[in-house]
Amino acid sequence: MPPKIVALCKDKGAFTQKDKRVTKCKDVFQTKKKVNRRIFLQGEARSGKTTFLAKLALEWCKSTSCHMESSKNTDL
Repeated sequence: MPPKIVALCKDKGAFTQKDKRVTKCKDVFQTKKKVNRRIFLQGEARSGKTTFLAKLALEWCKSTSCHMESSKNTDL
């Protein structure tokens, strides 16, 4: 079951919920071609926050190891 994650928008010091559901990691880290430097995950218990972060860490490790492998092959 996918986690229920929706975007929040900061407006005049308050956060308001957007109607946009987050389905990809890119939706979290980039909005309107601008990189989000700070990310806050907030939600009820068992809504998928930890699962999302674990998946994110695994994907980051996988992409990092792929980059390391490709750089090793070019050194030959």
